[in-house]
Amino acid sequence: MCKTCSQEGERTMPTIEKKSLNQPEEINTPEKLKMEAVTIRGLTVRRITVEPGWQWSKHLQPIQKTQSCQKDHILYLISGTLGVRMDDGKEEVFGPGDVGSIPPGHDGWTIGDKPVVWLEFQH
Repeated sequence: MCKTCSQEGERTMPTIEKKSLNQPEEINTPEKLKMEAVTIRGLTVRRITVEPGWQWSKHLQPIQKTQSCQKDHILYLISGTLGVRMDDGKEEVFGPGDVGSIPPGHDGWTIGDKPVVWLEFQH
């Protein structure tokens, strides 16, 4: 079916759409983590906030039941400092303003005593 057509099959003009992560459509709050998400034009945008002391292998591995995180992340870090270690041992540190690509097979953790906040884009 045509995405820009009315129910009668007539073409309609695309329009502006606005959503806010301050009024998320989805919220998930496992220990030391808050995920808020909205979907707009088929793209899901998530705001992830993790508390000091959070680590994927400590807080999510028991839930996910995988050796390491198997999600593929594209992210933009807003605040705080995030450490990431790939299964092959390569490490990277992300800070405010950094954009990152983190493929499956990694662990992640907060660095320091401040929460880490990032935006994640479904791809």
